[in-house]
Amino acid sequence: LVETESALSLGLRAHHPFARGCDRVQRAGVSWERGEYEFVLESFVPFVSVPTAPIHWALATVARAAWKLGDEAEARRWYDRAVEGGTGAVPRDIRWTRTMVELAHACADLEDEGRAQVILDELRPVRDHHAILPTPICYAGPVRWAEARLLRLQGHLTEAKDRLEEALRDARVMGARPAEARILLDLAHAQQALGHTESGARARAQGEELASELGLALGVG
Repeated sequence: LVETESALSLGLRAHHPFARGCDRVQRAGVSWERGEYEFVLESFVPFVSVPTAPIHWALATVARAAWKLGDEAEARRWYDRAVEGGTGAVPRDIRWTRTMVELAHACADLEDEGRAQVILDELRPVRDHHAILPTPICYAGPVRWAEARLLRLQGHLTEAKDRLEEALRDARVMGARPAEARILLDLAHAQQALGHTESGARARAQGEELASELGLALGVG
């Protein structure tokens, strides 16, 4: 986190209006990759009350962190706030793609099959994009990865596997190695669900090796 401390110091000296907010998002992003979900909650729960914050994205992130910690009731409480008003309530601004991808992952985590198709329909026009939250530069991988998780939730296993293979290619082209590791683990699950035992085992081994190299907390999604 030395880089984030340096960036915060520079932002404060420059009187940047979002210096502390960017620092909070970047620290929480690193903590997420490490599996330190308590820190994500500590960072983001106050964040969701800030009027100028990307509220839907923050709520979905808090919901996912609570779910990762095993508190499903709390996760659903935050998730319900995130999807209140439907996808049309998400502002169509520079944060939209990243927000919708986070909502997609939360939808998959909490197995909200009823909303999966609506989010898939929203994501279709940006399928070739990557999910980035501007200003703090918060990255969440290829949009195809989020699509794949929703397709799997709907039971479309072959289509989910195909989308994951495309997402893996996109992550590798970008050099997005943390996303690559997590996509490999999701791909392993999809392949094994389809009975592709050998290819699933290979994908899992590759994902686990890369996750270990990068210091990532293991798990899909």
